[in-house]
Amino acid sequence: MSLQYGYGGFRRSLPTIEGLQRNPDLTRLLKGIIASGQSGDALEFNTALDHCYKKEWLQPELLANQKRVYIFPSKLHERYAKILLSSTLPEFPRHRFSSVRQLCFEAISKFSPTLLSPTQPSLRAGAVVPLIEAEYTHELSRACYYMLGQNLFLTPEWRGSSSNGQVDFYIKSVKWAIECVREGDRLEQHIARFQPGGLYHPWIATEEILDYILLDFRTSKPSKKRGMFAFSPSSTNVNQLDDIPFLYFIVFSKDYTSYEIYDAKLNLVVERVALVNRRD
Repeated sequence: MSLQYGYGGFRRSLPTIEGLQRNPDLTRLLKGIIASGQSGDALEFNTALDHCYKKEWLQPELLANQKRVYIFPSKLHERYAKILLSSTLPEFPRHRFSSVRQLCFEAISKFSPTLLSPTQPSLRAGAVVPLIEAEYTHELSRACYYMLGQNLFLTPEWRGSSSNGQVDFYIKSVKWAIECVREGDRLEQHIARFQPGGLYHPWIATEEILDYILLDFRTSKPSKKRGMFAFSPSSTNVNQLDDIPFLYFIVFSKDYTSYEIYDAKLNLVVERVALVNRRD
């Protein structure tokens, strides 16, 4: 989307590229809010936040626990800021992450149990209360942001050029796609999107997507295997199910303080890992 057209007078309510380049503290603050959804800092202790508040680039809101946070006034403000702040990115660190699986697995190890908890009050741009399932994608975005040197490599809700679908996250420089579901919700539909005839497959065929992963975030281990042989009790026939090497089940403990990862065939690929609350 053009930064010069399409927003009209709306552009005056957000900083310019030149202004952000002159003030790295503002850049760092706004990037962090895009990645995390909000800032809980106090104005008197954060001059960049105070500046954004006075310029009305961010607005204050009270959470259910009466904690004051600062968020973008709308999703449109957040999207515009994301375009500004993603206009220049360093080279993606392929030497650290050679696959989307490696990136996601390390990011999950940085998840915060407190932020995942459904009892933790939270708001996003436009004072929207996020759905429970959205907390997983927000945590993935936050973890990747800090893990990748406070850079906004992940583009949310990306649409390719040859299909009507959209993936949860896309990393343009390496052409990686990340899709997330919660507790197996419509899992078969999400699997089908990556397969021939699916919404995402044209992007794979044209190499707009070179690597991809489907993460099913859960609090209980699934009972159904994928990519195995299926035997019908009323028949001697053996039905071959599709192999699904891009699917992984992320199974959290009930209090979100630990997790383990299984592949589509329910093989344990990451043994139980403890999570700790962290302040990046």
